[in-house]
Amino acid sequence: TMPLFLPTEPSMQDSIAGLNLLGAMFLGFYMKRRIVVIGRGVVGLATAYRLVKAGFSDVLICGHRDSNGFASGAALGLSTVRGARVPRAPLFEAKLLGHSLIANWLREIASDSKLSIPFCYGAFEGFENSKEFRKISRRVYNGEFRGLSGINIRSLETDGDNKNYSKMIGGFYHPKDIYFDVEALLNGLEFFLKSSSKVCFYEKKVKKIFPSQQSKLNVAFEDEIIHADEVVIAAGTFSNTLLKNSGFSSVRLSGVLGHTLKTGFNSGARHFAQMKQSKGLVCFGNKLCIGSSSIRMSDLYPSTGEMDHSLSACCDIKGQFTRCLDPSFVDSWEVPEFVWGVRALSCDRLPLVGPLYFPESRSRVLIATAMYKSGYQLADISARFLVAHVLQSEIPKEFQVFKSFLPQRFSKP
Repeated sequence: TMPLFLPTEPSMQDSIAGLNLLGAMFLGFYMKRRIVVIGRGVVGLATAYRLVKAGFSDVLICGHRDSNGFASGAALGLSTVRGARVPRAPLFEAKLLGHSLIANWLREIASDSKLSIPFCYGAFEGFENSKEFRKISRRVYNGEFRGLSGINIRSLETDGDNKNYSKMIGGFYHPKDIYFDVEALLNGLEFFLKSSSKVCFYEKKVKKIFPSQQSKLNVAFEDEIIHADEVVIAAGTFSNTLLKNSGFSSVRLSGVLGHTLKTGFNSGARHFAQMKQSKGLVCFGNKLCIGSSSIRMSDLYPSTGEMDHSLSACCDIKGQFTRCLDPSFVDSWEVPEFVWGVRALSCDRLPLVGPLYFPESRSRVLIATAMYKSGYQLADISARFLVAHVLQSEIPKEFQVFKSFLPQRFSKP
């Protein structure tokens, strides 16, 4: 930092130059601290991305990117606030903040990775009858937001004998909602991080974390232990087991199963997104993703019965949305890819983001989990919040909402 005055005495000039040199040396040493990020989903990758951008040069990412069970990979890719603009609760305030920044975040990752990350604005929210129309109207035309226009879409003929087909007769258009290619975003983050000499990927499962001397941490795998200066746990539902093994028994998460159907789709170059109650659809040209609502699970990993229910639900979605689209676009369906993921959910339904201290110790871990359905909206702002803690810098005013998400709220007195 520059001094606030320019001294005339040579000795004072030499002293200040020496202090600046010491400060630069300390900063260089500090940025070489080893930081272990546990979790390879969007939150873990976003945190590693922000750490590298901040200048840290020894970042280790632990975890696998599996096709199933991986909540980030099974997400639909739709950031929506559905016309709302005034936050009424901390979580929605954070979602509004994340939603307002997500387009610039996607552009930044695309620029850094040199990969294309398609995204578009505007999504439909359909209604089946006048009751649903009035319900949506009250929410989006409540005098607090005027940037939305309601439009009617064509009436849709339905098969009266098939209850699975949609009966939507119209819809509202949300011009500020964003939909994006989830796979392209994850690939962009991974490509940038793998291209960096500052990052190492470690495809091993962490068993536990425990303090060592001088406020450092030990990260234990099945066959080895490594040392770290900071540890970030961003492992979704696996965070539950890891926290318990590491001595944080008061933090408990449940699992919620979500599923997405991915298929080829002959729509030309048209992009669109559509919502209906707990279901959503996103299309980029010839790539179509259809997402269904989540079901609460008896455990953090799905049972056979729950998976059967999930598969049946996804088959229903295809029929429902076929009737919502212009028939000229529904020429053929390729054999679909079905993906599912388990989303972490806390008992108060709020995320856990921030430091968590070991009992009777000055050592801590940083945690970012229990995002439920808001992982992509909260990923980048959660990462910035955690990096501010690593840097021990002042938390920006706009991130003060994260005080409501601190994991210490579950700490035993």
